[in-house]
Amino acid sequence: MPKKIPEQKNKDIILSLDNVWKIYRMGDVEVPALKGISMNIKKGDFVAITGASGSGKSTMMNLMGCLDVPSKGQIYLKSKNISNMKESDLATFRGKTIGFIFQQYNLIPSISAFENVKLPLEFMEYDDQTAIDRAKYLLDLVGLKERMHHTPAQLSGGQQQRVSIARSLASDPEIILADEPSGALDSITGKKIMDILYRLWKDEGKTIIIITHELSLTRYAQTIAELKDGQIINIRQNKKVNKK
Repeated sequence: MPKKIPEQKNKDIILSLDNVWKIYRMGDVEVPALKGISMNIKKGDFVAITGASGSGKSTMMNLMGCLDVPSKGQIYLKSKNISNMKESDLATFRGKTIGFIFQQYNLIPSISAFENVKLPLEFMEYDDQTAIDRAKYLLDLVGLKERMHHTPAQLSGGQQQRVSIARSLASDPEIILADEPSGALDSITGKKIMDILYRLWKDEGKTIIIITHELSLTRYAQTIAELKDGQIINIRQNKKVNKK
């Protein structure tokens, strides 16, 4: 019987990657996308993962979001080793702990902003009135109270991203994981989106992780990790967090 890997006990660390490798097989060739990544993220941190295209950012995002499992190494979410969990249990745990914001929004085009935010609450079996009240509250939080009944096609890119942020907060997750959150937006709208994330970190105590190639966004972050060729080449603390 294989030795069971112990869970972690440090409650200050909400997400931990321990010597994580991700290797893809292309025919007979193994292609490592991540090579021995180790990183601890503390509860309440604002982290920016940066790097050029092809550095491994997307792969790292999928692993940090527990959407994929490593080829080697261990990932701990809230001290639980995700490799020890059944997929159904992991999906539930992930859904309650991590909120995802995608560059392309991933909204359902045929339903309203309100319904896009309410839908995950229905999946989590919230009672109908609670789901209605929370969806309205979240859309108000991101400044879309007056446009909650518009479909995505009736909203600007920035407004759609704000719906995406509201949806990511549906289950009141501890971690918000954002993939290039301002990548598809103009600079002014992008700043508004980053200001919302900053506020969620500063005022709501959320742990924020952004994946970005835009070095200008690192000014929002407290911890900055730089990827190159599938490895972390630098982790530094930003002592002067500045969103301006």
